Amino acid sequence: MKITQDNYKEYFDTLNAEVEAIEGSGNKFAQDVVKKLRLELDGKLQGADDLMAENSVLKIGVVGQVKAGKSSFLNSLFFDGENVLPRASTPMTAGLTVLEYGDEDKFIVEYYNTKEWQGFEDKAKDYDSIVETYKQNYKQTNPDMPEAEVVKLAEKEIDMAIKTAKELVSNCNRNALLKIKDVALCEDKSFSGVNDLQDILEQFVGANGQFTSVVKCLTIQMRDDRLKDLRIVDTPGVNDPVVSREQRTREFLRSCHGVFFLSYSGHFFDSTDVDFLTNRIGSQGVGTVVLIASKFDSVLQDEGKRFENDLEGAMNHCQRQLKSQYETNIKTSNFNGDDPILDFSSGIGFSIYKKDPSRWDDMERHVVGRMKVYYPDFFATDEDAKETFYDLSQMDSIRENYLEKVFLANKDRIISDKVAAYFGSMSSEMHKLAEQCINDLSTKLEVLKSASIGDLEAKKESTEKAIRIVESGISSVTERLKSKAGLAETESLNAARFSAPRIPTQSVTKTFTRTSTFWGRDKDFSATYEEVDVNGLVDDLKSGAERAMQAMMDKWSKEVEGMKTFLKDNIGKMLTKAEQDDPTGQFDADILRNIMYEVVDSMSASAKWAYGDEINEFNDCCLDALQGIEELHYQQKEFSNEDAGGREHVKSLASACINNARRTVSQLVSSFNTTMSSMLNASKQEVVGIVTSWKQEFISEMNGKSREFIDDLKDQLADKKQNVEALESALQSLDNFNSKL
Repeated sequence: MKITQDNYKEYFDTLNAEVEAIEGSGNKFAQDVVKKLRLELDGKLQGADDLMAENSVLKIGVVGQVKAGKSSFLNSLFFDGENVLPRASTPMTAGLTVLEYGDEDKFIVEYYNTKEWQGFEDKAKDYDSIVETYKQNYKQTNPDMPEAEVVKLAEKEIDMAIKTAKELVSNCNRNALLKIKDVALCEDKSFSGVNDLQDILEQFVGANGQFTSVVKCLTIQMRDDRLKDLRIVDTPGVNDPVVSREQRTREFLRSCHGVFFLSYSGHFFDSTDVDFLTNRIGSQGVGTVVLIASKFDSVLQDEGKRFENDLEGAMNHCQRQLKSQYETNIKTSNFNGDDPILDFSSGIGFSIYKKDPSRWDDMERHVVGRMKVYYPDFFATDEDAKETFYDLSQMDSIRENYLEKVFLANKDRIISDKVAAYFGSMSSEMHKLAEQCINDLSTKLEVLKSASIGDLEAKKESTEKAIRIVESGISSVTERLKSKAGLAETESLNAARFSAPRIPTQSVTKTFTRTSTFWGRDKDFSATYEEVDVNGLVDDLKSGAERAMQAMMDKWSKEVEGMKTFLKDNIGKMLTKAEQDDPTGQFDADILRNIMYEVVDSMSASAKWAYGDEINEFNDCCLDALQGIEELHYQQKEFSNEDAGGREHVKSLASACINNARRTVSQLVSSFNTTMSSMLNASKQEVVGIVTSWKQEFISEMNGKSREFIDDLKDQLADKKQNVEALESALQSLDNFNSKL
């Protein structure tokens, strides 16, 4: 029987009864085993309730890292570019803000409760303690260092959650503290118009707002037909350091139907973004993702010197680069949803377009000024600037193509697909977890049945002896593993094959001036020659680097799986032999084998890595090294055979440019090959280190877990019959649970 939106309540009641029976058994083994199942069951039920409670409301998230431009994006989408939602400047001000339809214009603010605030105060004390320790240390070793510099050094080592807590507590005034209650306080306030809302929000979520530090969540309800049957949520930055706010974001994403995922163009779709897409969006079954390369004007400014007054050329180049970065990292991710839809936008551009120039704020004037420097023909007047920024914002296009045509036009289907996907995956996920619980409980039951108080010491001694055998055997196995890892490293590097590409050129004709042999007068002549295509060359280098890195990582991942099998087989044989040689018959190899599998399987995480940052850095190095390399260093002079001589000279200069490009490219490729080698070596060291450097930890964990198992078993044996019956009953409940999935 499948779980569906029609039967899930009844279904969960039945499943819950089986879990409650195990929880109430009084058996510690059984209770420990079903803890994960309980968390999964409660989470799935809450998610189902959330989905079904508002099955007609389309929920769209706006997600991304702090400073990705989420607030500017929403201001452009719903408030004509006015800065209604304040731009977050720190993790503290990056709150959760909900936009939804309401019969009246009002906003609802939820504050942190006493328990949450106490957690912030405790972390703020941790901050003070760490900084004070640094001050004392530096007072002894470097007494002349200014205190502000010491604090900066300390903050580099302090966790973001602790720094954010310190910021929250330090910025909290007496009036704000009055909002902290044992049960979270919620207040609602009416507003009249966008300007009124803008003033009010500055107090609650602005960087210097009176109540900002104590606000957990803000909901804005407006009589705006665009929001009917729609809920838009501006989430905090990814990896929010405020745990309770992070939890609220997770709850929203669980019932979310689609997202606008904003990624800052200057650091586009980096490893943090990829991780968020994979583990936070993909894992919640979000159906549609629109990936926006935000603040697109910033990369156009970065490329201004290369594309002087060529805005179209700069846009095409930047879009190619960002698309390539996206394609590289989406290929290497474990994201299992539909590929995101990619687009580009300058959120601030729409605000510039909509406002009179006299109302541009400092940031907007600065951006306009920078673009005028690099692309003067497109920003000659304020009106030119407004029109160009309108095109760069693409806000009307985004609103039409995605909000309206992708999301709202397909609202019923998107909601239906989300519900079906949620319930469709639910059974298999819980079935898999239930199978693990059954296996764990079965092992414990068999051990309990065959054990007695009298032989526990023998079991303990035989287990410790087996661990000593494994400990000595690991030394031999790891030496062989090092040899295998070294060979695998060499083969993986060979698989990369990143060599210098052919230098692309383009035929150009330009006019030069020479000195005539007749009375030394100046004379113009034209010459056609092959010029280095720098943009094409940089693109070829980046593409080649991406292919080489991916080939190397694919080969290495395959080799690591082979090393894992090698370890499991060899350590497993040691455990089997120890079990066979145990004269007491008390040693159970499965206990240690399962622990060993957990440790060895952790090697997989070291076999893959996001390499987008390295590719971007290589791309920047290529741009810097090849900047202007196509330019001829022509100096006017006299040629004996006049125009023909001038043309031959120009061609020789062009040939020198191409040769210079070849040498530079060779150096760049060699440098990147060194980077790949270093990354691979670091991965190798980590993989081998799991068994070598962590050998003692590996053995200690096996010792600790085995002792814990035997100590718990001793407690269970005090009333063996009752506990065997309890475990058998728990297994029956798990079988019943599983049979219903």
